[in-house]
Amino acid sequence: MPSSRGITIACSTAKSPDFMRRYKQHLLRTVGLSQVEILFQYNPGLYSLASVYNQFLQKSKFSIVCLIHDDLIFPRNRQWGKYLLKAFQRYPDFAILGAAGSLVLEPHGIAWKPEHKRVGRLWHLHPETGKRYLSNFSENFEGLVLEALTLDGLFLAIHRARLGVGFDEELSGYHYYDVQLTLDQWLLRKNQLNSFRNGVLTNLGLLHLSTGSVNLEFEKYRRQFRTKYLDKLPLNQTVSLFQTAKKSPSSPLKVAILLFSLFPDLSLEPCLEVLPHVHASGAQLFLVSFFKQSLSAQECSWPLEQVSLKNTCFDLHQALAEVLPQIQLEAFDAVLVWDSRIIPESAAFDRLLGFFKDYHLPLGTLGIRLHYSDLSVYFSGLDMQVDLSGQIHCLFHGIHSAYRHYIKPQPTPYNHLGFCLFSAKLCQDPLDLSGGQDWIPGLEFNFACLQQGRFNYILADTTGLYRESAWELSLHPKTLEFRFQRFQVILNQWIQNNLDASSVLAWVRGSRFPLGS
Repeated sequence: MPSSRGITIACSTAKSPDFMRRYKQHLLRTVGLSQVEILFQYNPGLYSLASVYNQFLQKSKFSIVCLIHDDLIFPRNRQWGKYLLKAFQRYPDFAILGAAGSLVLEPHGIAWKPEHKRVGRLWHLHPETGKRYLSNFSENFEGLVLEALTLDGLFLAIHRARLGVGFDEELSGYHYYDVQLTLDQWLLRKNQLNSFRNGVLTNLGLLHLSTGSVNLEFEKYRRQFRTKYLDKLPLNQTVSLFQTAKKSPSSPLKVAILLFSLFPDLSLEPCLEVLPHVHASGAQLFLVSFFKQSLSAQECSWPLEQVSLKNTCFDLHQALAEVLPQIQLEAFDAVLVWDSRIIPESAAFDRLLGFFKDYHLPLGTLGIRLHYSDLSVYFSGLDMQVDLSGQIHCLFHGIHSAYRHYIKPQPTPYNHLGFCLFSAKLCQDPLDLSGGQDWIPGLEFNFACLQQGRFNYILADTTGLYRESAWELSLHPKTLEFRFQRFQVILNQWIQNNLDASSVLAWVRGSRFPLGS
């Protein structure tokens, strides 16, 4: 019986014996384990990878077999074997682990399309410049495993005892062996014939010395694969919502919770269901709306005050600016702005209040990670980039991706105003949006906190779901384009006119190409 105390590393290659010797030394230096078996198969195109890999699985000394390409090295990790063993021990329901994969498979059969459904984190070597670049389809989730539908064959770690399928040797070339194996394993679980999953590790530190290629042979096997599986496609693997926040104790802080209900089509009920989980003895709820709400004091465990807006308003920041002067802010330690489009997890309030109370440096805004209803990323911080023309662009980090989000507290230039906590002292003057942009509400306020030497933090271990309103979904694309273009003008004018923008510009990163091209 194969041993579970080490790993077998297996590689099919057409390269020389000298290369095999040097590559073996590299693998032994970086794997971080004493019990390692390394197998090579010299293969100048005589055998398919499916055939060679099936032989490796039969011959291996250890239960865990790593099938790797010969253009893969580990310059950033000398413990990757330990990480692998630990992952298989920590996650006993996973049969195959990889460095990259995908959550969907469309009828065209190309596993990496659409790109925003890809999963993984690895480095590549640019074929023209020779420089390394990061393909970060996911952030670094450290030892966590991200479940995937299919995996990329550049690195496949297989737990033999959990594997329920083999490589299909009818795929007689160098393509689609990986998609076939991992898809068949996924289908076994889907059909309840096997309980083991496919997953991606983001902490392996791989460098792929090539970028792969699509040629006539690839197209041949794509058609062959598609013929076999077309009746099963499309397929989709559900995204997991990683919530790693620990519960915080009850807070004595006096907090004004401003719950904005600006969209009549969105029920307040999901928001009300969260309130009993808030352990803040000094909280007071202000319900803000321009239409009549039926919420009564009996439905809320704290003092409740209803605030009516003068006019119809779908702009959160405009509504906030109207409401703040009506509240006795000096009676509170903090203000929590809460847009009813956002349903926070039950621990979100206590997590924000605990961080606010315990953080000893000057704080600006505190926010949380937000996801759409399908669990794809909506907000995980803000990326600021400059294009070749010198224009600065703001993008929600990882938006629409599956796992390009952080899982730990991170400094950020901006927190989403829809669920945002800050000191009541910062509201002595109404939040200023004199420029009139509504694309990223509260951006200038966040920037002002940076200018005051304060730190904005997104507590990315804490999550909320973002509900799109009927009003948002009805906006014409031309209207969205107009709002975006107006935002770009106002943003760059603000930076040019502001004499103390260095704390903001410190967040700007360069871009190789104009983002508008």
